[in-house]
Amino acid sequence: MPPHRASPGRSRQGECRLQQLAQLGLPPQVAVPLLLRALHVLVDTRWNSLFWCDRYGQITNLYAESPAAMALAPRYFQQFYNQRELEVFIGWPAVCRQVRRATRAEALLRVPRRTLVRHPLYRELLRHLQVQRALYLVVREGERPLGILALHRARGDPPFAADELRRVDRLAGVFRRALSAVGPSAALRWLDPGAEGEGLILADADGTIHWLSANARRMLAMASCERLCPGMRCLQHLAQLSPPLRRLARAVADRGNDRADAAAPSWWHDNAWGRFRFHAQALDANGGSWSPLVGISVRHQRPLQVGLMRQIEQLQLPPRQAQVCLLMACGQSYGGIAQRLGLAESTVISHARAIYRDVDAHNRGELIGRLLAL
Repeated sequence: MPPHRASPGRSRQGECRLQQLAQLGLPPQVAVPLLLRALHVLVDTRWNSLFWCDRYGQITNLYAESPAAMALAPRYFQQFYNQRELEVFIGWPAVCRQVRRATRAEALLRVPRRTLVRHPLYRELLRHLQVQRALYLVVREGERPLGILALHRARGDPPFAADELRRVDRLAGVFRRALSAVGPSAALRWLDPGAEGEGLILADADGTIHWLSANARRMLAMASCERLCPGMRCLQHLAQLSPPLRRLARAVADRGNDRADAAAPSWWHDNAWGRFRFHAQALDANGGSWSPLVGISVRHQRPLQVGLMRQIEQLQLPPRQAQVCLLMACGQSYGGIAQRLGLAESTVISHARAIYRDVDAHNRGELIGRLLAL
């Protein structure tokens, strides 16, 4: 569906959601996929991505919403990064030095677009990614670059308008806060994301992958590699299951028909990207026999705080009360909430009383219970 300009109300809603996500203090690699998804409410794009970088502008990590981009990343790093791309593009270190505001991709090219489309960078990568237009914002901590936010549109989509560039500029602080956050993901509590966050892997008992969905490819890459960077050799070996997943597939295959109703085995894996839940089941082939393949569903679970935030949106509280409610549910003290939001502690307490009254709760435990029951 072609992108369209966000209405003022939709724009305010998008900025508020992004600010709330950044205030949760999630580890950066957990926060970034959530922020990029929320960004679609503010600026319509096909897919978004973010490159982490060091102080010199060299890429140290990446996340892309496009499964194709994750799959093509090894080829990009091996053949084009800081190499052939410099024939048509100024390069990421130069972007980090020069770009101070949201900038359209064409301003960063060394050649006219008609030359770019004949270059291998376009023919072998960008064309397959359906990238026709892009917008970049360098996220900084002072003068030091932290990352590069990239928004992508495809052929037939409109160019990025001036008001969209201004909206993206306003997000610099949001992404700076998210990329600067510290904290182990292992300390978080997790919820299943629903069907939109699920992928499927088909493999045999020996661990050979025969097919996987686009979502599964991206999640398997993230579960396999804590850092997706120029040395990302692990992405070249997604034809085979890792040893824990191979054991999962073997456990299902060894059960046999007489144990088909036994509980299917699961495996949870935590890393810098968050928590991944793998769940294996035997596949019923035609005629009632069992297929030699095993189906493994994978879910990238979301933090409890994000689930609470989405439930709070259903309450339709005034914006400030919604912020206070979220921070209360996440365990922040009244003093901590006041400091984070720039309010007097007495004002926060007044908001808290109104929230308890509206949701019929008397303490934070009841508040969280009411939210999760929505």
